[in-house]
Amino acid sequence: LIEQQNQQKFMSALTPSSGTLLVVPSVLMGHWQDQIRRHVDLAYCCSKIPIIFEYDGTERSHVALEKVVFQCQVEGTHSAFLFVDKTHTKLLPSPECLAMFTIVLTTTQRFSNEWKNGSFEGEMNESSSSSKSTQTKYRDYETYSSIDASEQSACSLLKVYWLRMVVDEGHSMGRSGNSSSICFASWICAQRRWAMTGT
Repeated sequence: LIEQQNQQKFMSALTPSSGTLLVVPSVLMGHWQDQIRRHVDLAYCCSKIPIIFEYDGTERSHVALEKVVFQCQVEGTHSAFLFVDKTHTKLLPSPECLAMFTIVLTTTQRFSNEWKNGSFEGEMNESSSSSKSTQTKYRDYETYSSIDASEQSACSLLKVYWLRMVVDEGHSMGRSGNSSSICFASWICAQRRWAMTGT
């Protein structure tokens, strides 16, 4: 019963998303971006103006992302379609921000790099054991536009409950001997998990 309550608490702390987390090897990032642009009819997918956002973790990128959040959440004129994680080491935006996007494109390198910060569930267990105070989740413009996160905290990708996670070249993740990326992938909460391979 306690384990079930902890699981419910964990699930309620996640930010729900109807989006897809697409995980690809770094060398295929440009290819996937090109294929999405070439083969996805954005007019069919979005009734509003679709945004394809390339995030590089710079200050300029943060300012541009705040504008995207404003256009999508406040004005309602645009639709957050594709978020492209162009960096493997810089902090990602808040989970609320990532959850806005229909597709979040990141790399297996991001998984390997973020593994060292631990899982969100582990972070929650640690914080609840050190202090019994409950944290309230605020869903307002400030939450969406918050870009900063602690380097020690779990990655924002782990704080979203995705509709699906798709791993391209899934066989290479398991074969590489890099257990950190596999472990990180197991921490991702998603209703559906797909591994694709052409091999």
